[in-house]
Amino acid sequence: MTNTTTRLSDVIVPEVFVNYMTKDTTDLTEIFKSGIIATSGELVSLLAGGGRTFNMPL
Repeated sequence: MTNTTTRLSDVIVPEVFVNYMTKDTTDLTEIFKSGIIATSGELVSLLAGGGRTFNMPL
């Protein structure tokens, strides 16, 4: 049995992936415009803090 590493570049083909990103972005924009969901300033600041994990308050 060989020990191999799967890399992101092995599974994502940019020419295919970009179509999903464009569609998802359009769908999410419509959801934001409708007011069903909104951004959270607290979450944005946690995401901007760096690192791989953070704890959300209960």
